[in-house]
Order: sequence, then structure tokens, then C-alpha cells
Amino acid sequence: MSALDSLDVLEYRVSQLERMLEPLMKLVNDLDRKIALLAQKIVIATIIVGALVNGLGVWYSANAGKDYSEPEKVAYYESRVSNSEKIKELEAQLDRLKKTSK
Repeated sequence: MSALDSLDVLEYRVSQLERMLEPLMKLVNDLDRKIALLAQKIVIATIIVGALVNGLGVWYSANAGKDYSEPEKVAYYESRVSNSEKIKELEAQLDRLKKTSK
């Protein structure tokens, strides 16, 4: 067997290996493309979910103040004032009682 014959055998074997690896290379390339598309879909979904959460937060903060209306604020303030007046009256009565007990 001469060197040319062994070279021909090597070329034949290399071509056989290339034919055997062709489906594997196609599979790897397809998987790479599918993974890239999946990553793009994940990024897009993340952006959409983030925008929705942000919009919900803006809407909630804009509408949260409406729960505590102006008449309720006035009623709360008036009750605080009346409570402080009652406390002052009770303190005055305590002072009078202390003076009379001495």
C-alpha cells in the first residue's frame, strides 16, 4: 500500500465522518437559534410585566388619596380638637381638686 492509497483511505474516512456529523451540526445550530429566540421572548415578557407593574403602581398611587376624602379629614380634625378640649377640662378639674384637698 502506497502513501497515495493511505491518503485516499483517510480522505474517504474524513468524508464519512463529515456526513455522519452533518445532522448533529444541524441540530446544534437549531438549538442555538431556539435558545436565542427563547431569550428574546423572556426579555420581552420581562419588559411587559415590568411596564404593567409600573402602570399599576402609578394608578394605585394616583387613586389612593381618594379614599380619604375632605369631609373625613375635617371630621377627624374636629374629633381631635374636641378630645384636646376634653383633656384640658379634665386637667382643670384635677387642678381644682388638688387645690381643694390641700
